[in-house]
Amino acid sequence: STQSTWGKDCVDHQPHTHTHTYLSTVMAAAAADPRMEQWNKQMQDFQNELINLTNARQAFMTQLVENENVFKELELLENDSEVYKMMGPALVKQDPEEAKTMVSKRLDFIKAELEKIQTRLETKEKERNDLRDQIVASQSPPAAAGAAASARPDSMK
Repeated sequence: STQSTWGKDCVDHQPHTHTHTYLSTVMAAAAADPRMEQWNKQMQDFQNELINLTNARQAFMTQLVENENVFKELELLENDSEVYKMMGPALVKQDPEEAKTMVSKRLDFIKAELEKIQTRLETKEKERNDLRDQIVASQSPPAAAGAAASARPDSMK
């Protein structure tokens, strides 16, 4: 059979070629532009921070859903219902209205934290994109040089 996949060819016939090529390219780019190593580190830092912010947002989203469900359950209680709060290993009786107030405040806090995280995510994504654009621009030949080269007669190219 002549069936083949890219991954199989890579593993069976040319191990580490893609990694080696990438590293050679990065090293060549770093030699051509000493800022490349700094930019690479900055991009890695941006990616790590974006991952951390995304994980934090996911954790707060989980808490938001859990607390919204608790609040809905508290809303369904009848006036004479008893509510207990877990404090360490013990259950402590709590006034239902106080419980609603506490959960409501917790929801407000979680929503505020989510807004802060979203703002930080947007800011970091913009900073990362700006850096990426700066890197791309530094690797592209200036438009004027490209225009001048194309304007030269064929004998001078």
